[in-house]
Parts: sequence; structure tokens; C-alpha cells
Amino acid sequence: MAQERGTEVGAGTPDEISLNRGAPIQIVSAWCLPLAWDTLQADWAAYKPYTARQSIYCLSREAMRFTAGARSLRVMSRPVYGRQIRFVRKISLQLLVSFRGFPDQRPSQLATGQGLCLRKDEMSLAEVAVSNLRCVERAELVLHPGHNLIWGENGSGKTSLLEAIFLLGRGRSFRTRNSERLIRYGEERLVVFGRTAGTPEQTLGIQVSSAGGTLARIGGTATSSLAELSQAFAVQVIDPGVHKLVEEGGHRRRRWMDWAVFHVEPQFVDTWVRYTRTLRQRNAALKIQPAQASAWNPELARLGEHIAESRRRFVERLQPYWHEAVSVLSGLEAELRYLRGWPQGMGLLEALVASKARDEARHLTHPGPHRADLVVELKGRPAREVLSRGQQKLVAVAMTLAQLYLLQEQTQPSLTLLLDDPAAELDRRRFQGFIESVMRLKCQLVSTSLERESHLFGTPDRVFHVEQGEVRSV
Repeated sequence: MAQERGTEVGAGTPDEISLNRGAPIQIVSAWCLPLAWDTLQADWAAYKPYTARQSIYCLSREAMRFTAGARSLRVMSRPVYGRQIRFVRKISLQLLVSFRGFPDQRPSQLATGQGLCLRKDEMSLAEVAVSNLRCVERAELVLHPGHNLIWGENGSGKTSLLEAIFLLGRGRSFRTRNSERLIRYGEERLVVFGRTAGTPEQTLGIQVSSAGGTLARIGGTATSSLAELSQAFAVQVIDPGVHKLVEEGGHRRRRWMDWAVFHVEPQFVDTWVRYTRTLRQRNAALKIQPAQASAWNPELARLGEHIAESRRRFVERLQPYWHEAVSVLSGLEAELRYLRGWPQGMGLLEALVASKARDEARHLTHPGPHRADLVVELKGRPAREVLSRGQQKLVAVAMTLAQLYLLQEQTQPSLTLLLDDPAAELDRRRFQGFIESVMRLKCQLVSTSLERESHLFGTPDRVFHVEQGEVRSV
């Protein structure tokens, strides 16, 4: 066995447990690049306290050593990448430690670690490490909880860094629905890791590969759904394509609504995940055994009614914030109207029964909250039919800012707002109103600019320069 080139474990951390002599253990350490998505196994040679939350240095992709006092836990791991990766910044990890083969121990003794934490304390993003995302091969940013400015020429990688941050909170990009397109040319996967500041600290990680799709972890625990990321790290974006929120189909506005409802009503995540799974099952039955599809109707209707009602409550709460924001930013008398996804005057179960023949003919479920929409109207007409591109952008920005005002005042989560080239295409007469509206938000801000001396939102607390995918703090 090759000699390990090791790491040191920080001492004096809380949440300690004790291991029995010779106990086989399993350590899931997904938050250091060299060992991403790998499971490490070893035997603990003696009784020794072991902390569930530690900070380490990772120096090699080949092996690592955890040192606790005078004794070591020796761990070997298979390589994850084809070449050595140097990632020597000290980062905070949360290790999930689980035990196997000890039936005499209670379940509470069999596991430790922070796991998935959804507390809404101060949760600004403190650090982010990016690997193989578009033109960015390797990058590390230590962010300020206030205003962070990323500047550089067009094509330098500014927006790619915003995409990396967005990935941590959403599991996808705001520029493309196909996450595999984000992978750097010639590479098999991209990886993004982040650490939030606050109490408690939170570690987030996401990997996108051409073979394995998208995988995410929160606090060392694999997520069952990417929707869980939204509660762990609240991030929103305003970019040059924000007008698509008004211009394009209902899928964008449903996703926009659901992200906010995830924070207003935390139980919505579980309902949404279960509804999505049930819908897939019903659609699969419609393709294979149409006669059996109705067996899924009661569960689909029950979950769908809950989703529709949660969205309705959100839109109702949003209205005063929306009217103020759209007036300040656009001067238009635009309205938001929620459509739940099936006809008024009947329940979803009744709508599913009425749609039976149509569903079986097209092998697809038609009624339900997956067909809902939040229609933007101007004097009773769809806004996308009567507004210019610039006006659509102002209306979409007003929707987003109203959403953030609502979340901050009613749920008080810590938010991170990404602004990609915020001055692009915005009406200059309304731009000052936009700046003032953003400054009203008490959130972490990460903005991009072509110029280093950008003071649209005051003097930046931290500045980064990007050139050909390489990032440095200035």
C-alpha cells in the first residue's frame, strides 16, 4: 500500500461520539474535491472519541489520514479524477458517521452528523469551489456576506461563476435546462462545493456528469430530490434573460412560484416531490396499462389539491408587494392571475375522471397543478402579447423583487441575489428605481460587470477579477 500523504483533523469541535473497539465504520466525506462522491471505509483500532464535524486539509487524491491526538484512522480511497487535484484551502466538512453490525446499540447511537439542516438563520454563502464548469477549470471564491463584484471582459467566465452559485441552491443552471452542457469541454463531470456562514454552517455539493446525471449532497447527506437544495440555500437571479419569465410558457412561472412556496411553507417540498413521483407513475401506466392508470387518481388528486392551494395562498400574499414593485419599476398597471391547472367548479379527482378518455388517448395526464400558470396581464390581455422586450424585462424584475420582499418580511430567510449584467437592456428612466429596490433588500449580493470601478450598488465589499476562466481576489 502506498504511503498516505495526509491531512490533519481540527480538534475541539462539538458533537463527539465514542466508538467501540474494532467497530467497522463508514465515513461519507463528499465535501473535498479529491474524494468527491466516494465512500471511505476503515476499522477503528481502539476506543477513541471522534468528532462529527471537522475541518481538514486535502492534499492528494490518492489517500488521506485522519489524525486524532496520537492515533490515526487510516483510510484509502480509489481515485475519482484521472489526475492529481490540488485543493489545499482549509474547508469545513460535516462528516456523516454511521455504524454497522451492532444490534445491541440503539438507532440514536448508530449515527451522528449534522445531516440536512433547514434552519433559516444567517446563511450567506461563505465559500464556493468550482471544477470544470464551462470555461472555468478551477476556481475558489471566499465571499463577503454583503456585496461581491465579479468583473472581467465578455466571455471571461463571470456568468459561469454565477451559474456555479445558482447550482448549489437549485441543482440546475439559470441559462440552460440541460445541465450536462455546463461541463467543461473534454471533461466527464463538473463539481461545485460551497459552505454557508452562520449557525450552523452548512456544506453543499453538486456533481453533474455525462454518465450519472446530477447528484447533490447537503451536510454530507445525499438528497432525495434536488428541491431540497432550495431550502438549504436560498438563491435567486436577475439576468439578461429574465424577460423569459413573462415571455415563455407556464413551466418557468410554475418553477418561479414553487421556489418561493418552498420557503413560505416548508412542508410543500415533500408534497411537491410526492406529487411529481405519483404523476410519473400515472403517466407510465397510461402508456403501458391505461386501464390501471385510475388507481393513481386518489393520491394524485389529494397531493395536487394541496399544491394548488399552497400556490394560491402565495399569490394572494404576493399581491401588495407586486403592485408596489411593478409600479416603481415599470409604471404599468399589470396584474397577476393564478390558474390552478384544471377547471373551476370541480375537484381534481373529478377532473381526472372527466379527462380519462383524453389521457388514455394521448398517454398523458392533463389536469393538475403541473399545468398551472401565473398569467401576467395588462388590461385583460397577456403581457407577452402587448409589451416590448424591455417592458417584459421590467415586469419580470418586478415579479422577482416582489417575491424576495415577501420572503424576507414573512419568512426572514437569508437570501443571495445574483445580478448578471444588471444594466443590460433596462430602461434608463427606471434604472435608478431598480437600484433602490435592490438596495432595500437585506441580502448577500453577487453582481457582474465589465468594469472594475462599478459602484451601482455602492462600494463592493469584495471584488474578484475573472480572465479566461481564472479568478483572483483584488
